[in-house]
Amino acid sequence: MIASPHPSSFPIPFDVTLWSEVHATEHLGETGTSWWKTIQYGDLRIRVVEYSKNYKADHWCQKGHIVYCLEGEFTSEEEGGKSVVLKKGMSYQVSDNLSSHRSSTHEGATLFIVDGAFLAAEKKTDSNPLPDFQTTFDSFTLRPIGLADALAYFALVDENRKRISTFFPGTANSNKSAAESVAFVNQKVESAHHRKAMLFVILDNATGKMIGSVSLKDIDWNTPKCELGFFIDAAYEGKGIISKALFFLVKYCFEYLKLNKVFMRIAGSNAPSRKVAEKCQFQEEGILKRDFKTHEGRLIDVIYYGRLNPYPVL
Repeated sequence: MIASPHPSSFPIPFDVTLWSEVHATEHLGETGTSWWKTIQYGDLRIRVVEYSKNYKADHWCQKGHIVYCLEGEFTSEEEGGKSVVLKKGMSYQVSDNLSSHRSSTHEGATLFIVDGAFLAAEKKTDSNPLPDFQTTFDSFTLRPIGLADALAYFALVDENRKRISTFFPGTANSNKSAAESVAFVNQKVESAHHRKAMLFVILDNATGKMIGSVSLKDIDWNTPKCELGFFIDAAYEGKGIISKALFFLVKYCFEYLKLNKVFMRIAGSNAPSRKVAEKCQFQEEGILKRDFKTHEGRLIDVIYYGRLNPYPVL
C-alpha cells in the first residue's frame, strides 16, 4: 500500500513497512527500467527502487537524496563529468540543487532512497547584502560563488591542494571533502549576505571548469577597507587571468562597495603573487613580522601591499 500523505509538519507515528506488500510503479529510463516502491509522509518520500540490467536514467536530477545501495552496484554520474560507483553497503547524500546527477547500472541494483524538504539548501537572505557583480573577460567569467558550486570548488581545491596549502591553510583544511566544501560554500554565501566577505570564482567559458578563486575578506566598514586573496589552477597560472580578474574586483570594491582601500598580505617567497600585486598597481607599504601561520604551522613575515581609492569616501 501507499501511506496516506500528511501535512509536512505532522509528526510521523511509529509505522512498520512490509516492503513486499508495497505496490511498485514502473518508470522507463533512457535505457532499461526502474521500479519504485514508495511511501509518503507529507513532503517526506521513502522509496525502495530496483534498477534493471543496463538501466540509465533519462534525465539529470537536481533534487537532494539520501541513497543507500541494498544490492548490486550502480554509477552516480555528475553532469560535470565526474562519477562514482556505489556498491552494496555504500551510500551518498546530497542537498537540493547542489548537484546535477543521474544513475546507471550494468547488472542491476536495488536502492533505498529518502528525500524531502529537509534536504533543501535554502539561501539565507539579508536586508542589505553585498551587491552582485559578474563580468566576462577574454574567454572567462568572474562571478560570486553560489551554493551549487560546492563540488566544483572542492575539485579546484583538491586538484591544487599541494600548491595552495602553504599560503591558504584555511581553505585547504576546510575543503578536505565534498561535504566540507558544501558547508564552506554555504558559509561564504551567508557571509556575503551579512556584508562580511565575498568569494568570487573564475570559470573557463570554453569548458565550464572552475579555474580560480578571488576572495574579499574581513570587510571593515568603519575604515572602510578589505583584504584580497587569490589562487588559480596550475594549468592557468602565468596567463594574466588573475590580474584581469583583480582589475574588475578592485573596481567593484571602489565603485560599488565604496571602500577607501584594498590590501594584500603576501609572503616574501611568493614571487608570482607579488608580481600580480605590483602589476595591479598595489604599493608595498611594509613588512608585517610573523603575521601569518602556514599550513605547516610556521610563523612567517608577509609584505603588506595596499591600493587606495583615487576618490576617497568620506
